Amino acid sequence: MIKITLAGLCIGIEENSPRFAEFIAGYETPDGDPDFTVSTTEEDIAFEQTQNERRALRDDDVMRQWRHAYLEKLAIYRKIAERLPDYGACLFHGSAVAVDGEAYLFTARSGTGKSTHTRLWREHFGDRCVMINDDKPLLRLQEDGRIYVYGTPWDGKHHLSSNIRVPLKAVCILTRDEYNHIEPLAPEEAYSELMMQTFRPSDGNALMKTMEFLDTLTRRAGLYRLGCTMDPEAAVISYEGMQKHMKLKDGFKTHMAGDKQVMAGVASTGFSGLVRSNSTAAFIIDQLKTETTEEQIVQAVLARYEDAPEAQVRADVKKVVDTLRGINALDE
Repeated sequence: MIKITLAGLCIGIEENSPRFAEFIAGYETPDGDPDFTVSTTEEDIAFEQTQNERRALRDDDVMRQWRHAYLEKLAIYRKIAERLPDYGACLFHGSAVAVDGEAYLFTARSGTGKSTHTRLWREHFGDRCVMINDDKPLLRLQEDGRIYVYGTPWDGKHHLSSNIRVPLKAVCILTRDEYNHIEPLAPEEAYSELMMQTFRPSDGNALMKTMEFLDTLTRRAGLYRLGCTMDPEAAVISYEGMQKHMKLKDGFKTHMAGDKQVMAGVASTGFSGLVRSNSTAAFIIDQLKTETTEEQIVQAVLARYEDAPEAQVRADVKKVVDTLRGINALDE
């Protein structure tokens, strides 16, 4: 038996072939008892062949006999996915990418261009961007109340993935269009389409847990619909459209005290302390006097302080924004 870790779970797999061991390299867990164990039969392999034939007919693809090892990997992942709802997790069909430590999950019908779009993200954001999984990432609700996206070796034909977990920021339903545009979606607008891209277990109780998980996801993550071209600008439009807009609340006032800017809240804000800031932080706070996003603030700071390292600017902006959130000084 091979033991691997997926979505923070130790999973036993009754498969010992050298090829499979190579496939799951980097995910092995030699120690610890499995949370659950899966195995496959020849009937499971035949089922995957039938499923692939159906997809080939649907997508007008070439009909063929798929390799046994490939079908076995699919069968193993299906068995794992059947068990995940018991642990607050599910398998999702989409391309997941992380920028600055936050995960963005793009989903759509096969052939729409999810992988192409996340490739545009990687090209645009460079080292800031990490591919989590290009085809079938796992999602799991953790004890801190956040949903995380996990990489797995089941990562699509391009084999793009990382063995990492990243908190989910947004889910975006991607469509093709003649120009680039993005709009927010309400949970009830997105639910049915997201359900179509979520693995639906055969067991009724597991299916119910999956539906409950998806309901939680639609209320905790940003939800968007993106119409896009294959132009590089699409990555910029989609990223900026999924950033949270924020503005300093009217009850918070700033003034200079020597070389420091001081911010205080009026009685109606419930904040009676002072926030003292240096020139950079003061500039950041000034940007928040009109509606903006964290990314727009970063770009404004970089334009003002041309020699400042971008990584440090991003850290400074995040620190100021987090401080203001902590005293409930922002309308978001």
